[in-house]
Amino acid sequence: MAFLKEELKIEEELYGPDACNEDIGNTYNSIGACLGSLGENKEAEKYLEKSLDIFLKVHGKESRDPDVANVLNNIGACLESMGKYAEALEKYEKGLNIYNFHHHPDVATSYSNIGSCLKSMGRYEEALREFDKSWDYWVDLNWQGVQHADIATLLNNKGTCFESLGRYDDAMKYLEKSLSIRSELHGNEALNPDIASSYNNMGLCLRSKGMFKEALEKFEQV
Repeated sequence: MAFLKEELKIEEELYGPDACNEDIGNTYNSIGACLGSLGENKEAEKYLEKSLDIFLKVHGKESRDPDVANVLNNIGACLESMGKYAEALEKYEKGLNIYNFHHHPDVATSYSNIGSCLKSMGRYEEALREFDKSWDYWVDLNWQGVQHADIATLLNNKGTCFESLGRYDDAMKYLEKSLSIRSELHGNEALNPDIASSYNNMGLCLRSKGMFKEALEKFEQV
């Protein structure tokens, strides 16, 4: 974080504090994304909105540049984390429209983000449709067998969506697939928050099925 802020300071000294420059836009975006990952969402949103403003001035208000889509997705993630789901959904959909224009790999992630947001809003059937679109796009890219963190997230989110609908067997199938990928990426014994999340979600699902002993075993692995 300190490095990124120092980089921003140097760029603003080089180009001017009010310059509309892609390098500055990218640095604002990187700082915002970093703050968002730390849970500092309000501060993150300020940097991301500044980044978006710069990119729209550089590329035009109707820009279909992938950098604009990336910032929109990051803003959407911040808004979703703050419980502002309708606003987040709007940002995600705008980002998706841009990515679709380029047949960009992040189309799959955008569909997954939209599904996650709809799931948080309790719109589970709609969320599942978006998750299916995401999966279909991964298949189109021939990435369905790749051990990729975004695919693991998609499978995890689909699993928790099924759990919310009471479809526990379907939920466990997807949660187990997600855990398998995350274990391949990080190692079976890794102290990784995504792996912990997978075990926790599996525990919740098993508890909902009334399988309390099995649920406890999963919770103990968190």
